Amino acid sequence: MSEEATQVICPYCGHTQSDATRCEMCRGLFEPLSRQATQNAMGPWFIRDETQPFRPGCSYETLVRLVERGKVTPATIIRGPTTRQFWKRADQVQGLSHLMHVCHACGERVGKTDVCCEYCGAPFAADGDRQTLGLAPVRNVEAMAASKLSKTEVRGDEHLASVGYDRLRAAVEAAARAEGGDAARSALAEATDDESDDSGVPRQPRRRRILKEQLTPGQLAVERIRREKRQFMVKASLGAVTIFVAAVLLIWLLAWAGAISLPFALPGVHGAATSVSGPSPAGGPAESAGGTSPEASSDATAKVPPANGEAPGEANALDADQQQLLDLYAQGVRLVDGTTIAELERAVAIFIQVRDELPENLHPEDLPAQLRKAQQRLERLRLDEPPDG
Repeated sequence: MSEEATQVICPYCGHTQSDATRCEMCRGLFEPLSRQATQNAMGPWFIRDETQPFRPGCSYETLVRLVERGKVTPATIIRGPTTRQFWKRADQVQGLSHLMHVCHACGERVGKTDVCCEYCGAPFAADGDRQTLGLAPVRNVEAMAASKLSKTEVRGDEHLASVGYDRLRAAVEAAARAEGGDAARSALAEATDDESDDSGVPRQPRRRRILKEQLTPGQLAVERIRREKRQFMVKASLGAVTIFVAAVLLIWLLAWAGAISLPFALPGVHGAATSVSGPSPAGGPAESAGGTSPEASSDATAKVPPANGEAPGEANALDADQQQLLDLYAQGVRLVDGTTIAELERAVAIFIQVRDELPENLHPEDLPAQLRKAQQRLERLRLDEPPDG
């Protein structure tokens, strides 16, 4: 009897031993603080572990921490409130699989912070009440067999995660309170919305609308932030497209009006620059030294653009007197290279006449230089100095 009195039962795993300080099996301490810490972590979630089959259940928060630390993987066997205490793989458990980036209903990849699946609409919420086991309500099995609801409920339980635990539980409770098997069957079918056809093949899960009443304030805040982020991205994209289109239109209008020039051609924009002939300076030192014919000199003067910034095209509007003065100027250019005083005097007279009688905007650009050259050569000849060049 003294030996039985010394036996200590571990409060955590139920192992019997003589040591009253620490469990030899689960290594848990028996002192009050350890008991309270274990009690705080307890809950309705269980992890199947053959090495420690009698370990107590844990809370949802503890299970989340185990997932973050990698202690619980998609292949871990779990049971809890959202599985109705039936064993399932962790990647098929509502409230847990999305932490591993998997939807428990359709298997698509989702985010850890998502509150529902964007593909099938299944909610990811889990009951955090550590006192709730999530068991199905007590019902009369014989009545269920008589109304042939057993198969329907089993099928509904298989799709429990895809329709939401709270929604299905409320439907089942309503069916249990209803009178007659037909009312129970219709309530459960409405909740699951996953009735199979006559062939027994279940239909693919449809996208379901999640009611706001089913989400917590924190989940509503997350959904609002995600919605605002999507709206901001859409508005930013539209604004960028609008600015780009406005810039293209502005460049096209400026190019069409001729305010800017582009290194490439734009549709509907044609260049307006044309080649306009006009008087040109002739008889430069290099050309005069080689000598030119009267016809060539006349053609050269007809190709010179007007001086003093006159717009192209006005040179074509010369009257007969102005054209005669330009022809006379070409004759003076030929005489400026002469070797006699008479030729140079004639050249100086021609240049002065052109300067005085021809409008300033039609003066050849080299008129002052030609006049100065003729005057210098004339002065040297009068002083009996040999001409240069």
